[in-house]
Amino acid sequence: MELEITPQPFYIGGVNVGQSVVVAWFVTALLIILAIMVKIRSRNFTEVPKGLQNLLEFGVETIQKYSKTEVGHVWEDIAPYCATVGLYIFGCCMIEIFGVRAPTTDLAMTLAMGLGTFFWINYMGIKQKGVGGRLMHLVKPVPVIPLLTDVAIPISMACRLYGNLLAGMIVMDLIYGAMKYFAVAIPAALSLYFNFFDSAIQAYIFVTLTLSYVSEAIE
Repeated sequence: MELEITPQPFYIGGVNVGQSVVVAWFVTALLIILAIMVKIRSRNFTEVPKGLQNLLEFGVETIQKYSKTEVGHVWEDIAPYCATVGLYIFGCCMIEIFGVRAPTTDLAMTLAMGLGTFFWINYMGIKQKGVGGRLMHLVKPVPVIPLLTDVAIPISMACRLYGNLLAGMIVMDLIYGAMKYFAVAIPAALSLYFNFFDSAIQAYIFVTLTLSYVSEAIE
């Protein structure tokens, strides 16, 4: 049995954009459509929440409270990003249920998300402490080391997310390959874990790390 860990090619006009990019576009489009539908539905929301409104308010309040706990008074600036990247990671992982390889098993995709967090870390640091304060943070207590630590953040976040999700994909491929025609109950149960629970865990960890690094940047 042969396992392929590199992303599959996908050509548009003779240019290889990569299958993971196309699938990521699809997930993004689904999330945008979902957001529009929720926006339209919100016009009928009542003062006393029920049904979908209750679920949505619970989700929003949860990410807001968690952000406020981690970063304090700047939570309003970072909470929307955390909610967005969390849903995006979860959606990219869940798409594997439909037989498509998750974009998050492509290191280039996870690095892009790591760079997004890197941007917010420095943006929040500059916003709260100014350019001079942020630069001072990068040279204390020992010059160069804090800078190298900050530069390593998006790389470490990208590798951690990529490694965990790729490992889950490999495990599932090995199980399906080993069980072959008998791959019914056990693979289905494990697929539920890797595609749902593990996806939620990875999204939660990514959001937690983002808030943790932002908290350090604004101290």
